Amino acid sequence: MPHVIVEYSTNIEPALSPRAVLEEVHAAVLATGVFKLAAIRTRAEPRDLYVIADGDPSHAFINVMLRIGVGRDEATKTMIVKTIMDRLAEISALLSAKAGLNMLVEIQEIAEPALRKGNMHERFAGGA
Repeated sequence: MPHVIVEYSTNIEPALSPRAVLEEVHAAVLATGVFKLAAIRTRAEPRDLYVIADGDPSHAFINVMLRIGVGRDEATKTMIVKTIMDRLAEISALLSAKAGLNMLVEIQEIAEPALRKGNMHERFAGGA
């Protein structure tokens, strides 16, 4: 864990590269120090059909959802969302100066029972 889903309006381009947003969010999640590198899965969900506020097509959004296992305290979860939001605000400053931009970072806990299977922890054993 976590599963990190970056949902965004496709009109953030060309001001922001979706790949760059994904990489920056991934790095911010890792920088929290809460998750091991082998556990972080970051993916994008572009949205080309949306209406924001008054329908002005220049309005944009970036939403980041982290799906994590249960058990972390509120202070840790607050630190995680703040770290990611700070990074999003930094990389989107130029876009935000030119257009309406809404951003959201949220955490959802994955309820048990949940099954997990993979080999990434073994592949990164000893280093991450």
